[in-house]
This record gives sequence, C-alpha cells and structure tokens, in this order.
Amino acid sequence: MKRRELLRLMTQGSALTACPSMVFGASQVPSDFKFGLQLSTLNQLMNEEFFDTITLVKEMGYSVVEFSGGGYLGHDPQQVKDHLAELQLSAPVGRVAPNYPPNYRSLSSDERRAVGRSQSGLDNLLSKIRASLPIAVDMNQQYLNIPIISEAEFTTRAKVENVVSVLNEAGKMCQEQGVLLGYHNHAFEFENVEGILPYDLMLAESDPDLVSFQLDTYWVTRGGGDIMQYLTDHPGRFPSCHLKDIDAAGNFEDVGSGLIDFPAFITLAIEQGSHHFFVERDGPPNPLQSARNSFNYLTSLS
Repeated sequence: MKRRELLRLMTQGSALTACPSMVFGASQVPSDFKFGLQLSTLNQLMNEEFFDTITLVKEMGYSVVEFSGGGYLGHDPQQVKDHLAELQLSAPVGRVAPNYPPNYRSLSSDERRAVGRSQSGLDNLLSKIRASLPIAVDMNQQYLNIPIISEAEFTTRAKVENVVSVLNEAGKMCQEQGVLLGYHNHAFEFENVEGILPYDLMLAESDPDLVSFQLDTYWVTRGGGDIMQYLTDHPGRFPSCHLKDIDAAGNFEDVGSGLIDFPAFITLAIEQGSHHFFVERDGPPNPLQSARNSFNYLTSLS
C-alpha cells in the first residue's frame, strides 16, 4: 500500500461521524492527561508501510506511540529511533518482542503471528527479555512490557506461581538496567484456577519494585474484573494502561463508543500513579478511522 493510499484512507476516516460520546459531550479529565496510540491498532498498515504509517500517526495528532508485541517488526531499531526523533514522537514504553528469524520481514501477517505464538511460553521469556532490554535502554524507555504469556502457563496454581517467579527474576534483570518490567493482561488471567485468580496472585506475589502491570481496560472487563477496583486496590502497580472499549456483546469498540467510563477511569488511574495511556482496538474494520475517532474523543475530555 502506497503513502497516497494511506492518506486517502485517513481522509475518509476524518469525514465520518464523530463517536457518540463526542456528540453528547464528555466529562473532563485532569489537565495533565496525555495519551498515545498502541500501533497494533494499525497492524496491517504497519506490516505494509511501517515508516509511512508512523508518519501518518503523527499527522493524525498523536505525539506518543507504543509498538506492538511484534516490536519493530524486524526493522533496525536505530532507524526506528531516528524516525521517531525526526517526527518528534516519543515511545516511552517498550515491548518484549520475539526473537526474529532472519526472514521475518518477508513473512505474511499470519506467519508473523505464528512466530509470536511459538515464543509465548516461559521457556522463551528470559531470552526475549535479554534481547529486548538493550534496545529499550538505547530507546530511552523507562518500561519494558511483556505483551502476553501463553495461556497454558496459567492452568494450575503451581504454574502461576512459577510465572511469578520468572517475572521477579526478569524484573531484577531489567532493574539492573534502570528499566521497570511490566506484564500486559488478557482475559484468561481472570479465570478461576484452583480457587484463585491468576491475576490476583501475580499482583500479590510479584515484587512491586521489580514487576509492574499494564492494565488493559477491555480485557480486564471482558474477563469479569473491575478496572476501578484494581486501580484502588493496587496503587502504583499500573504505570501504563491500554484504553480499549467494549460493547454490550463483548466486542471491541473505539474508545468512547462503548460501555467503559473513561473519564472516571483515567482520573482515578492518574491519581493512583498511572503515567502512560495508549489507545488500542484489536482488528478494527477501518484502522485509521478507529485511531482518529479515539483521538478525537480523548482530546475532547481535557
């Protein structure tokens, strides 16, 4: 896809009707609220036109980005750093990426996802962090988040305790380089396992000086958790959050178009120590439109 086609798609998105929350007005959030875009929202475009898509994100109005679980998708981190600097975009939160095979950039989207899935177990985690950590340091990133650990690692209490042990070990490795490790949740961490919720055990038994958590509003809600209660019960554990909306059927929505009370969530999150917020929607039908809708809604809050 060429740059002119990307521009055409972005123009189409801007002409569409604003999301409902904007039409009817929205509550204010603290004046220091800032947000960025999780680039997985634009996965297909990132795979096709990596640098041009990042440029469009800046032109859309975003000043902060977070890369997907695929990291820089096989591109040279120094080139990425230079491109961000040229655009005056920041990327303060890093992601633990797969160990790329040499032909990664020539793989299809499905094949790239398969690479990520094949490395989502605990046996690969420490090696991925060792590879990702120097890049995060060079990118001046304060945080390095694990996008997912295989659901198979959460099927017994003993396995969850092992996850916590590995997280603490990895967190120590990151701390030695001045980076705070984080874990991004999905819904399966909220399924009862031998009388406990894995997410609760992870919060309770991980060392808060070594391990943080990136709260994903959609997945916590989809899993049956209370996003406000987690913020209240665990102040300071969520330095970054994914702002992702959900509809009554449990589907993804643009931020502000679903059920989540984002003004209340953002206000409490800032009070409880969250610093970085990223818009995200998994597999939107029109990615650029979705990113723009969420940007417009959140901009209207402050």
